[in-house]
Amino acid sequence: MFSFPKKRFLFIVLLLLAVFSLNAFKHEIRSFFYSVSSGPLSLLWNAGGRISQKGNEQLLQENLMLRQQVAELQGIQKENEEFRNAFQLEKNKEFQTTASEILGSNVSKDFILISKGETSGVKEGMAVITGAKVLVGRIVEVFDNTSTVVLAGNKDFSFDAQVAGKEIYGLAKGQGSGRLLFDLVPKEKDLVRGDLILTSRFGEIFPGNLLVGTVKEIEKKDVEHFQNAVVDPLFHVESSRILFIIL
Repeated sequence: MFSFPKKRFLFIVLLLLAVFSLNAFKHEIRSFFYSVSSGPLSLLWNAGGRISQKGNEQLLQENLMLRQQVAELQGIQKENEEFRNAFQLEKNKEFQTTASEILGSNVSKDFILISKGETSGVKEGMAVITGAKVLVGRIVEVFDNTSTVVLAGNKDFSFDAQVAGKEIYGLAKGQGSGRLLFDLVPKEKDLVRGDLILTSRFGEIFPGNLLVGTVKEIEKKDVEHFQNAVVDPLFHVESSRILFIIL
């Protein structure tokens, strides 16, 4: 008959009971472990979140600083360009001018206020241009140290104009809010999109050959003897700071 040592049998029974107990209470043991470790784990997660948030805020601040630096560099570049144009204008000696700054504009942007007035020799009727010889407008009101300029796009303003490189003449009429119309152009004249409009050398309000704008759209009517064109002005209040008054 097969005999089995009692001690070994007892050891096997105890081992089986231990394994069974572990399996039976495995969920409770895991639950206890998680409850004990949840605090430190939570702290680690939260700390990681705070570190990540702090890193994002720092990156955002650095991005904003870089944008500000780019904007400042662009502003400096724009000012340098204006001063280079001013230098060329002075060098050419085509006009005697005095420099001025834009102080503000009205809502419709048909008038601007500049930083030169009677004490600088400014008078009503004087033409105002940019350093690149782009027409801005005309002085309409003068104070001691400031002046008001009516812009070329003012709806009550008009002046003689011509197409660069062509014997095409007409009347530039302001349409309000910076818009211009090149009107009273004979229909048979070859006016095309992209033509450059200048002040006319035969005009009485402004000196000739100042840059005005480019032809954007052309309108012809069979029953009329003239054609007109919508002009895209070259001067924009938002993109300029330094202007020049032709004395």
